[in-house]
Amino acid sequence: MRLDDGLLGLLLTVIAVAIVMHAQTFPRLAFMQFGPSLFPTILGVGLGGCGVALMIQSAIRRFAGRGGPWIDLDPWARSARGLLGIALFLAAIVVYGLVLPRLGYHLTTAPVLLVLLLWMRVRWWLALLVALGVTLFTHQLFAVWLRVPLPWGLLEPVAW
Repeated sequence: MRLDDGLLGLLLTVIAVAIVMHAQTFPRLAFMQFGPSLFPTILGVGLGGCGVALMIQSAIRRFAGRGGPWIDLDPWARSARGLLGIALFLAAIVVYGLVLPRLGYHLTTAPVLLVLLLWMRVRWWLALLVALGVTLFTHQLFAVWLRVPLPWGLLEPVAW
């Protein structure tokens, strides 16, 4: 599947505006000139700049008569399995966001990864190893090394 650069640029710009607007709601620190909103705002502005550049590039290409279709679906995306795969991926994102606070990081991440890997026809034992390995590695990376608090959910009594 291919999106025209103009559509992709529009999507990036909308996301960038949302990031910058949300970052402005972060609390301000009385003793500093900048606060926790600085880095997300810088990223949002950069992302928005990239989005605008993509839209300009697409407009120039279309004006010169070299524009293609806005959305070009590959043959796999037109098949029933391809459409179900796209729906499964989007559903996994929604389920992950809804279930993560209740079940916790570990009990949500590993099953979601396992289902997606099995859908992609990865052998069950390899999918299980990858899902568990990625879950444990990302826990180590974020919770231990980077000190990002991850929700424990149901595993709160055995949190390490």
